[in-house]
Amino acid sequence: MSIQDTTITAILDRHHAPEEFRHDPELNAAAYALAFLDEPAGGAEERFYNSDTTLPGDTPDAPPYQAGNRGLLTEIYRSRISLRLEELYDADLETWDATAP
Repeated sequence: MSIQDTTITAILDRHHAPEEFRHDPELNAAAYALAFLDEPAGGAEERFYNSDTTLPGDTPDAPPYQAGNRGLLTEIYRSRISLRLEELYDADLETWDATAP
């Protein structure tokens, strides 16, 4: 199973990642992780993505609930992309501020 560059580009496009950040390893790792959710290798990986996890309630009084693993991982990886983009933007602004006249 091989993820195509066009798939990664499409994911980064959906997250509005600017061209200058697209070679960042952390950003690419999260994009690849998202891509693998849609193209699992089969076997245990596919079974895991298609199954549910029981999570504790969001408050002490809330009952436990089930959530799909694929959905949870999608949320996690999308969040990682957003957080990494924020870090890259912040670093870019700091660099710009340091070199501004």
